[in-house]
Amino acid sequence: MALIELRKTYNDNRALIFDALTSPVHVDVALRAHALAVDDVLISQWKKHGLDATPLSLIAVGGYGRLELFPYSDVDILILHQNADVAAIAGIEKFLSEAWDLGFEIGHSVRSIDECMTEARADATVATALLERRLITGDASSLHALEAAWKAGFDVAHFIKAKRFEQQQRYARFEDTAYNLEPNV
Repeated sequence: MALIELRKTYNDNRALIFDALTSPVHVDVALRAHALAVDDVLISQWKKHGLDATPLSLIAVGGYGRLELFPYSDVDILILHQNADVAAIAGIEKFLSEAWDLGFEIGHSVRSIDECMTEARADATVATALLERRLITGDASSLHALEAAWKAGFDVAHFIKAKRFEQQQRYARFEDTAYNLEPNV
């Protein structure tokens, strides 16, 4: 499907999904449908660039990973590799470029399992995003290997301590009160 047709199809589907947001009863359904519509587009582009023939994994993380993609949210993805070659890297670049051309606000990282673990240990935000992960397409064995490494090497106590510190910093920015976290409300 041509990029223009794909964008139109996605935008038409997104408009229908967002119409469902007018009813609070269906918000969760609309958010899930939006995430799945984005999945369809990304899978199409993944295949178009031959990435389905590589040992790469396209993984949704964060809110997108838990199938709660709000309107105009970033589409956060992890491209998981185990020694990506030059051809795969070129395909990844084209894939990301076209995702941006389609109008997606892509938040992405291209990492190995070891890099994921190193970044998660160093940054609680990365760890939080990786907690909510799901395979969109690609090599499932890489995701399983990441999950095994996560279970073996994730320090829950350190993570909780880091999240608590993050919360304290956020409160301090808003005069140490939980009630001022949304200053524009």
